[in-house]
Amino acid sequence: MAGILAAFDAFSARHQAAQAAVVREELDATAPEMPRGDRDRFVGIEVDREREFLRKARARMDADLPIALRIVDPVAREDAVTRLLDREERFVAQRDQAVAERAAGHAEYWLTRQESPAGAYWLLSDEVIEHDAECLAMGGKVWPWGVLDAFHPPVHTGCQCMLVPIDAARQAGLIRGDAFVPAGRAGEASLGLNRPASTRLRRDGLPVELPR
Repeated sequence: MAGILAAFDAFSARHQAAQAAVVREELDATAPEMPRGDRDRFVGIEVDREREFLRKARARMDADLPIALRIVDPVAREDAVTRLLDREERFVAQRDQAVAERAAGHAEYWLTRQESPAGAYWLLSDEVIEHDAECLAMGGKVWPWGVLDAFHPPVHTGCQCMLVPIDAARQAGLIRGDAFVPAGRAGEASLGLNRPASTRLRRDGLPVELPR
């Protein structure tokens, strides 16, 4: 068991470094003018997420591997261990996809923020048949950066929402008269203090309330 866990820990260390490199490379390629401080902040966000992901993965292995190794039949024991490792490999692949999507989202967020300092329009993708509740709550509205700094696409793996600069959204006919979120509601949404914690979203470690 010690050998399996040591190999898992070694992989985790390599994977954490690789994920940081993936985010940095995406930001360098998509938004080369981004200041180093902003790049480091986005990389730090994903490194923190990666540490938590790996912590949970190690906890699963600590709990499940001893059970698998106690199986007497060698064939069944090997099969159980293989299933555990396959499970973690599948979770890592899903995690890699999410990191790549978020890295692109960080770059898009930063570029849109430079182009549209007053805020941005949250565009729901026409290619998605059924949107998540968070996307539906945010979609079709113009949000100030006080909200978007804490919560912006991608919201979940496979999220195809986009932030559109206000002028571009207006020219495309996307903005209705009620699309702009009033300042009071925007501030309330960014603080997330007026609803139970179970209804709040979290993005980049900040509490965010679903807008009403």
